[in-house]
Amino acid sequence: MRLDRSASRVARIDRVHDGLDELLELVNRSRRLVVLSGAGCSTGSGIPDYRDRDGEWKRKPPVRLSAMNPTWQHHHASYAPDGDADLDGVRFEAFQVPECARCSGTLKPDVVFFGESVPQTRVDEAMANVDASDLLLVVGSSLRVWSGYRFVKRARDAGIPIAAVNLGKTRADAEIGVKVRADCGEVLQAVVRALPA
Repeated sequence: MRLDRSASRVARIDRVHDGLDELLELVNRSRRLVVLSGAGCSTGSGIPDYRDRDGEWKRKPPVRLSAMNPTWQHHHASYAPDGDADLDGVRFEAFQVPECARCSGTLKPDVVFFGESVPQTRVDEAMANVDASDLLLVVGSSLRVWSGYRFVKRARDAGIPIAAVNLGKTRADAEIGVKVRADCGEVLQAVVRALPA
């Protein structure tokens, strides 16, 4: 596969930050690319990320409200587009979490919330994908949480090249071979435009 470097594509790509040419070469050579994405991928759609350019929290970790707690409706919360709510100065001891009618477990969607463990079958599948890859591309993640960082460690230990697109610092900056410090959407569009049709 050869990169298409036509004049119209080069003009758009050249205005993006340092590291893009190296990223394009890595992607061009890759036959089994694995992408690890974070909240930074959503910011172009208006969904905020959670960390600043130094990898620190922009706000307190989120809390979700439930219909089982009608007395909480008087609390004013600022909601983010992803459904998170910020409630300062509120005590949570009386908050009730709904149970599943079948198993009495916690009723919630099939997602992993912040602070929860990723199911082992999903971790195993993702690790197998990393093991079979020839490039790990981290997009929009600070990698501050172990659930993401462990894949970078796995790739590093296996000698698999690691590239990243992120505006700020990541936990793995010392382990990343190529890093583009720019908006994820802009860089990914440039990568797609540079690939042959």
